[in-house]
Amino acid sequence: MRKLIPATLLLFLPAMFFTASNARAQENSLSLFAQLDTNKDGLLSKDEAKRFNTLLAMFDALDTDEDGFLSLSEFEAQINNN
Repeated sequence: MRKLIPATLLLFLPAMFFTASNARAQENSLSLFAQLDTNKDGLLSKDEAKRFNTLLAMFDALDTDEDGFLSLSEFEAQINNN
């Protein structure tokens, strides 16, 4: 029976690692978003995105609701895809 417990734990390790890794990625994307959101309105404008050429180049593709701003969820969707 003692050998079953460690083997069972091995089944859960990948899920625990993924959850911790995913949480860290969310924290990092939230931190970056907060730094870019200079007016603190919860949205990124094209003007705010100009600080990073890559983000500015992808802005229209990331703006899935086509409102001219990037929400945190639109921003995180791209971060999580990479």
